[in-house]
Amino acid sequence: MKVFSFIDSEDPLHPVDLMVVERVPFERAWPRRVRRLLQGVWVPLMSIPDLVKMKRLAGRDRDLSDIRSLRKLPRGQEK
Repeated sequence: MKVFSFIDSEDPLHPVDLMVVERVPFERAWPRRVRRLLQGVWVPLMSIPDLVKMKRLAGRDRDLSDIRSLRKLPRGQEK
């Protein structure tokens, strides 16, 4: 999988990864997306279950650690 990480120099603890290889088909992920307001802009994001599936397929240590963190989110945050 090819992933490009973008890091904000003012907020380096919150990188954004851009995946080049589609692990979860867009046609299936898009209807399950969630929207979050980020700095005044509504942004579509992959659902937590789809994100977990994608990270499991990637299998990197970082992804497996992310999965553990994602599973700790309060109910309602996963949708």
